[in-house]
Amino acid sequence: MGKREKVLCTGAAGFIGGNLVQALRHKNYDVTCLIHPRDEASRLENLGLTIVKADLEDKKSLFRAGSGYSYIYHLAGVLTSLSPERFYRINYLGTKNLVESLWESGTTPKRFLFTSSISAVGPAQKNSVLTEESLCRPVSDYGRSKLLAERFLLSASGRLPVTIVRLPLVYGPLGRPIITRIRWGQKIWLKPRSGQMPD
Repeated sequence: MGKREKVLCTGAAGFIGGNLVQALRHKNYDVTCLIHPRDEASRLENLGLTIVKADLEDKKSLFRAGSGYSYIYHLAGVLTSLSPERFYRINYLGTKNLVESLWESGTTPKRFLFTSSISAVGPAQKNSVLTEESLCRPVSDYGRSKLLAERFLLSASGRLPVTIVRLPLVYGPLGRPIITRIRWGQKIWLKPRSGQMPD
């Protein structure tokens, strides 16, 4: 059996990342999970995965992840914040820090996949359908930070094979914050009116 290919996944303690690293492990990749120092790692440790704690805002800490990765899945980011600057620092500058640390460590992956968001495009105009060629008009600080990260990655595509995926709202098993909001909404909107019985 040949040597297993190395994969680095940022944001592995999150909903999408947690499901992704399980799938990668089942496919026999050598998976390293890069998570924030404050993130809970016990579930990942129980899977037998390599855990590296680092902060996207601290470029030096990212070198703890090592080098030689065939694939990079960059899922880490901030979804909600009261500070517009925090979106910029983590979603944009954090992505830049990660890429530069990979270059400086001598890592040239076969593919760098970045999870962006439909918020980077912004809402569709009336009677129109958004495509990959649509003009981006983000209306939130989150969306603007994701678009900045996209543009940086595309500018680096000569040195880095980049794939950008703009995700919609994602929910499912292990996605506790989203599931909690859905259940909360169900209690409000699906609550039977007085005198009525639920189906």
